[in-house]
Amino acid sequence: MVYRAHFASLLFFHGHDCGIWLTLCYNLRLLLDLVLYNRKKLLFVFLYIHLYMYTSWYVGMNLF
Repeated sequence: MVYRAHFASLLFFHGHDCGIWLTLCYNLRLLLDLVLYNRKKLLFVFLYIHLYMYTSWYVGMNLF
């Protein structure tokens, strides 16, 4: 349930300035949940997806 809401927020907020900050705050909360509940596989998937997403967003915003 939490993860569905997380991905829905990524789709909805992506591309909006205030939405990016809201998504970052939500991601930090979800990351803390994953660390506290010791879900290592989900943690690595989470970090990989967000590293790719924010890197591509940063590069796209600065090059184009």
